[in-house]
Amino acid sequence: TPNDVAAGVAAFIAGNYGAFMQQQVPDEDFKSLVLQMQGLLKQNAAFTQSSPAAKRAMFEQLAMVGTFMAVYREQLARQPNANEEINFRNAAKANLEAALGLPMERIQIGHQGLVAR
Repeated sequence: TPNDVAAGVAAFIAGNYGAFMQQQVPDEDFKSLVLQMQGLLKQNAAFTQSSPAAKRAMFEQLAMVGTFMAVYREQLARQPNANEEINFRNAAKANLEAALGLPMERIQIGHQGLVAR
């Protein structure tokens, strides 16, 4: 769906998670994550009351960061650079921990979507 903020949130989470874990989030797990985020956003009064423009901006920002992280992870897989990879993984970790309020060690994505261990 165009400008689906839940898909943007899922892209942000999956892109950063994949970057940190050095692996792509499987499509089925990503779909579960999108559905999970749709449910959570529907329950958030501040989000549901946001303007369409605010929702579009949120979608664009989150989707761009998530996509960048996924694409750059692929780039590092093709052309490894140890120093860049350390910085990149640290950035992915910081992004997720700041966004989710959880330490990376507790974050997992699987068939059920995002799980805090």
